[in-house]
Amino acid sequence: MVGEFLHDLRFAVRVLARRPGFTIVAVATLALGIGANTAVFSVVNSILVRPLPFAHSNELVSVWPNRFLSYRELEAFRERALSMQDFGGVVLSWNAALTGEGDPAQLIGSRTTVNLFKLLGVPAALGRTFAPQDGALGAEPVVVLSHDVWRARFGTDPAAIGRRIMLDGVAHTVIGVMPPGFELGQNNTEIWQPLIEDPEEWYYRGGGMLAIARLAAGASVHGANDEFRTLVADLREEFALPDDYGRDASIVSLKDRFVGDVRATLLLLLGAVGLILLIAGANLGNLLLTRASGRARELAVRAALGATRGRLVRQLLTESAVLAIAGGIAGLALAAVTLRVITSLLPADTPRIAGIGIDPTVLAASAILAIASGLAFGIAPALIGTRTDLQRALRGLPGIASTGGQRLRGAFVITEVALALMLVVGTGLMLRTLWNLNKVNLGFEPGSVLSLKVQPTGERVRTWEQRRLFYREVFDRIEALPGVISVGAIQHLPLSGGGWGSAVESDGQAPAAGEALPVVGWRVVGEKYFRSMSIPLLAGRPFEPSDGPEAQPVIVVNRALADRFWPGEDPIGRRLRAEKATGGEWATVVGMVGNVRHARLEEEAIPEMYRPLEQYTHGGMTLTVRTESNPALVTRVVQEAIWSVDPDVPISGVRTVEQVVSASAARPRLILALLGAFAAVGLFLGALGIYGVIAYTVRQKRREIGIRIALGALPAAVIGSVVAGGLRYAFIGVVIGAAGALSLARVMQGLVFGISVNDPLTLLATAAFVLATAAVASFVPARQAARLDPSVVLREER
Repeated sequence: MVGEFLHDLRFAVRVLARRPGFTIVAVATLALGIGANTAVFSVVNSILVRPLPFAHSNELVSVWPNRFLSYRELEAFRERALSMQDFGGVVLSWNAALTGEGDPAQLIGSRTTVNLFKLLGVPAALGRTFAPQDGALGAEPVVVLSHDVWRARFGTDPAAIGRRIMLDGVAHTVIGVMPPGFELGQNNTEIWQPLIEDPEEWYYRGGGMLAIARLAAGASVHGANDEFRTLVADLREEFALPDDYGRDASIVSLKDRFVGDVRATLLLLLGAVGLILLIAGANLGNLLLTRASGRARELAVRAALGATRGRLVRQLLTESAVLAIAGGIAGLALAAVTLRVITSLLPADTPRIAGIGIDPTVLAASAILAIASGLAFGIAPALIGTRTDLQRALRGLPGIASTGGQRLRGAFVITEVALALMLVVGTGLMLRTLWNLNKVNLGFEPGSVLSLKVQPTGERVRTWEQRRLFYREVFDRIEALPGVISVGAIQHLPLSGGGWGSAVESDGQAPAAGEALPVVGWRVVGEKYFRSMSIPLLAGRPFEPSDGPEAQPVIVVNRALADRFWPGEDPIGRRLRAEKATGGEWATVVGMVGNVRHARLEEEAIPEMYRPLEQYTHGGMTLTVRTESNPALVTRVVQEAIWSVDPDVPISGVRTVEQVVSASAARPRLILALLGAFAAVGLFLGALGIYGVIAYTVRQKRREIGIRIALGALPAAVIGSVVAGGLRYAFIGVVIGAAGALSLARVMQGLVFGISVNDPLTLLATAAFVLATAAVASFVPARQAARLDPSVVLREER
């Protein structure tokens, strides 16, 4: 048996080597399908399939994933929950300014409960993680470094443990270094600091904490959910919380919490490359069927010499397997290139992006896929190709199971067209989505604006008054620069992913008993922020220098907030009060501005109010510098102006606002780019399949076409007849593909914007495009048929 297999293998290699053109096309076709699938599966495997790098990660859950909890809530759940062993928490995006270690830098940080690393089961790679005493009130400040910061700042020196570094002007002792690639809730975290159990801190009562728990032995997510909802109801009464507290409380797996936002996108792309593989397989089947037709005489001779049909089928399948192996190897090389492209297109906040790569699991899956594809799409051509009419084949006449072979060729082409149409429809939907996003009214003008984050730190800016004076001097120096029009500041730039919310009360509109106060967004801005971002002033006035710390608290509201509280009325002079935004004081509305899309391009603006930096001096701010020309040209002089005020101020996140807006559309752009590429490949293979079938049909009907031309048929009539044959296959494929596109439209629900997934215009336009492509593919062999010389063709058949 082994000897026969080796003989078949050697013979298959010799046969394929004698037909390099066919072999190259077949291998390239498979490589396209396998390479695309391998690349996308590598991403899906790394993000969705591979377990989180924590001990017994299947036991870890996210507590109330759509809400940030307070420290007191976390403590209450920890004491009372029986279905969960322990609770921990992390506050993300708690950045800190590092000074005294080379250039000042703003490090991406998080603060965690002291038990969180133990809860996750992840020890430090060097030193230790937090201990209970690190979170006590008055404890010595400590910090745990990421592996990347340890390498970049300390050169992987073990002596970094125990060293004291300055963070936000306070000395911290380095107690540990985390393993390479460790992340929790946000990419590129550089430092971790402990949360202090201080009832006076905002996170103790106000929230901001992502809560994580580990299920108790034998407990399930379903059971934990039931218990958790009961606990939430108890806290509602105990803490005198609003009636709507806990209505959306839930427990989900930690992995779902981290990857939920990208799951739909990745599954869509995985489905798309699955279609590409089917198209490539159908194309390969057509190639193999045509190849078997050309080998009819050879197969007939072998059959006449005693070879059984099973023996011939096995030989043809061996050739298919060799093609599959070669296609798999070429596909891996293509996958490596494609994977780099995909990872470069992925949004920067994609979870687990650092671990994406081709690992043994992906290699095994790719090998299985290659062999299975070669055999699956090779068996039908092998069976039909060996059903031979010996007499006709030995005489060199066409006719190897011609009816069955032609039907199978047609079925392959129809399949390719149908699947290609589904990809083209998806591309059309995403193209219109991106078009709609580009037409969205942002509420501001991003052109010619430079943004950069500034984090004042140290003894010189310890108090709010010192920070206020620091920003005032920075604004004055930047505005004095040539080419600068105005300078503003905001703590969370629009479309950057950040924002604050606060329950707010309107003067004269007290809520009913048990009714919760409405929550609105609020932002701290510099005096000239609205001008620097070209946000239109609709009523009243912007902030002025007179709105200082000693003046009456003032706010500017957006139109959405005015419509929420005072529909159809003038909001100027009205008053609002919020515990967080106004410190519990009544603040007077002095202006109303247009709505700004702060969260996402796809989301309408929410009710928001703005507080002046002079009255609510926040630490870190993002400066917005409007310039007369290209804002990138003033980057260096703006940085020098800031450092001239304080040379230790870290500056980070330097980019134009146009780049921020562009990054906010990264997901639809990724889907469009990949779907468009896959659709182009699928349409090309489909067109190639139509060309191959029509060309084969023309060869089979040379005599018939020659007689028609001899009897006076015009070239246009011959071309029209042949093209009509190709369009017949394409039309059937379009009808089937349209039905498939409509049935699969729900997969793209939530990924499109400003358009229905069943949009008839997109479907009709893409169907027409596919039919036009089919017509072009059919025209080439049709023109060759019209040029046939009847005298030559008729002599060939004598």
